[in-house]
Amino acid sequence: MPAMITLLLLGLLRRAGAATSPPPCRIVNSSSSFQGAVPCTTGHYVCPPDPSVPMREELVLHFPGTGGSPDNPAPQSFYSSAQALGFHVASICYDNGFPMIGKVCGGADAAPTCYSDQRRRRLYSPDHGGIPRAVALMQELQKNSGNEGWSKFLHPTQPASLDWSKIVASGHSQGAGMAAYLAKNNTLLGVTMLAGVADLTNAKVPAPWISLPSSTPSNRMFGLGNTRDFACSHWKTDWPAIPLSGWFASTDQNMVPSDANSHMLCSTLEVP
Repeated sequence: MPAMITLLLLGLLRRAGAATSPPPCRIVNSSSSFQGAVPCTTGHYVCPPDPSVPMREELVLHFPGTGGSPDNPAPQSFYSSAQALGFHVASICYDNGFPMIGKVCGGADAAPTCYSDQRRRRLYSPDHGGIPRAVALMQELQKNSGNEGWSKFLHPTQPASLDWSKIVASGHSQGAGMAAYLAKNNTLLGVTMLAGVADLTNAKVPAPWISLPSSTPSNRMFGLGNTRDFACSHWKTDWPAIPLSGWFASTDQNMVPSDANSHMLCSTLEVP
């Protein structure tokens, strides 16, 4: 997974100041996203790959954090890093509004399955789940922007499904948990978790779903965060339970992990 490691590190370093000139991204107002119990306030945000590099025919499917819009300024460097590596990018408008999952499931009377129930509903609900909306988005892009290659991410024999073998599921904060949850039942190309997962019970142990077997091998999964985030201690509990391989690593200002095989990194790098 060298490309995924590069993607994670470039995203941080570019946010710290390096200039990029990726192809323009755009909002796509998928009609399916404005229907149902939780309509989108914006459309999805899509970025074609950089035409100056070989197209990978692989998709970074990104889920924003709580309350985050797909076109938020903060992850733009992450998107441009993916484009520069030849990835397509689609940031999905889904049910990521308030209250956040941690608030819903953090009460003393919350059921053990609360976190998994919330994630399943927000991902798979027919009228507002992230996955049905992602499928509808790919279908619309196939119809209206066929020259950009989006049709490759629909399953070749099941056009109402995604081809997970070509997809890196990515997410920030609450969205990181969505990416990890998808890996439980789908064999993904990879998973990147940015500042998440933080699904802890009242006993401060990982929610039961986190330690269930994953269809996606753990050596395809990576977690990245910053020590200035209060939830760093949560990730240190949840990431090993997924389980991510390697050590929970800190870094110096040169972004050198303490373990070359680490898939977990809570960085000390100062990021503006």
